[in-house]
Amino acid sequence: MATGGATESPYGQPGMPMAPGYAYSVVPATADGVPLAGFGWRVAAYFVDYFLLYAVWQIIAMVTPLGAAVTKSQNEAMAYLTEVMTTGTQVDFTTLLNLMNSPEAMILNVISTVLFIVYSALFLKAKGATLGKLLFRLRVVPVGEGRTPPGLPNAKAWLRPAITEVIAFVPLLSAVDYLFPLWDRKKQTLHDKIARTQVVREERRELR
Repeated sequence: MATGGATESPYGQPGMPMAPGYAYSVVPATADGVPLAGFGWRVAAYFVDYFLLYAVWQIIAMVTPLGAAVTKSQNEAMAYLTEVMTTGTQVDFTTLLNLMNSPEAMILNVISTVLFIVYSALFLKAKGATLGKLLFRLRVVPVGEGRTPPGLPNAKAWLRPAITEVIAFVPLLSAVDYLFPLWDRKKQTLHDKIARTQVVREERRELR
């Protein structure tokens, strides 16, 4: 109720609850106030990077004998499984694994791992973001330092993707790693926590 010509503040008296209809949500941010990237933006950036690297990996497989050798091994594995099913014999898992995990397939897996680490590290060191992250205005920063200039320190730039690949050796742990920002207060993945990094989303710069 108004008294003496003054109106009651819609935000209530000091120490009192906020009036209904004035609730607001706090956007998670770094310690220096830069908004953290939402999970959806990070997923979108991940898929852009994934398809870029997959395209490069496929080109390497096609222009070298590795791709043909892996295809041959996969065809032999399928032929073996077909024979087992048609004859009713027992599967020899050692034979099957040898056919599926040929030396050429292992080499391509190593190439894929090295490609991811080198690509990520070079872009993180130079820009603080991979091409996928740059597309959606995301940037990787040291924890709590959202206002630092683009580009991670060299050690963090290499450590972050290397940890990601180590975690990827355990499929279930890798899934937890990528889903961790959904419930983490600082919106970090497990590899963010180990590397002491966060991902922020920068505001759109207006053209003048």
